Formats: sequence, structure tokens, C-alpha cells
Amino acid sequence: MLIINRFFSLFVLDWYRTELWINLLLSYPVPKYVGRKMKQLLRVSVLEKNFVYTIL
Repeated sequence: MLIINRFFSLFVLDWYRTELWINLLLSYPVPKYVGRKMKQLLRVSVLEKNFVYTIL
């Protein structure tokens, strides 16, 4: 249980950092299309990670 909690907290922190970084990036005049694509990619990677953690 402790291991899963540790994995989960790592995953959440990782996701939070990435989200912050992308939001920071999007606050600069980046084309909206690129921003949308990056957010889609992030969502997919988050879903994949979530799936892996549920298996663990």
C-alpha cells in the first residue's frame, strides 16, 4: 500500500509540474494549435500512467 501511495504521489507531482510547465509555455504567444496538441499529448500520457498505476 505504501509503495502504491508513493507511486501515486510521484505521479501526481509529475503531472502537476508538467501541467504548470505547459501552462507557463502557453502564457507566451504560442500558436493555439500547438498548445492544444501539447495538452492532448499530456492527457494521453496521463491516462497511460494512470492505467499503469491501476495495474500495479
